[in-house]
Amino acid sequence: MQLMGCVHHFGRAQAIEACSIIEEAAAGLAAGRLIERRSIELAENLAEIYASVLSGEDFMSHEMRFLRLVAESSRNQVLVAVTDMIAAILFSSPKGALRTSEQRRAAADRHHEIYKAIRAGRREELGRRRKSSSQ
Repeated sequence: MQLMGCVHHFGRAQAIEACSIIEEAAAGLAAGRLIERRSIELAENLAEIYASVLSGEDFMSHEMRFLRLVAESSRNQVLVAVTDMIAAILFSSPKGALRTSEQRRAAADRHHEIYKAIRAGRREELGRRRKSSSQ
């Protein structure tokens, strides 16, 4: 609970970095635990992400929903809570939706790759992605 009280003291760059790490960790778990209903929700949300590439605020809303669905798919409530906290940081940031459409498209493509790895159950690929992105 003390961590939630410190939300406004974290920077946007730190939140984005943490979000990426949490997303890929949750995706690794989700790859082995995905249920069909959640897979459909992820696919539908991914379509909404691509449809909103030109709209920063809409994109961010769909992106945060995707991250939460990935966390929920991991079936780890701690990851869901941390994802929600990070989303709160990103939404409260005044620069929350100021990415370019090219950056949003690249983020959408990254989420799509993560979705495909989850859907195919490729946990090891997600682990490699996490290691290579941290180096």
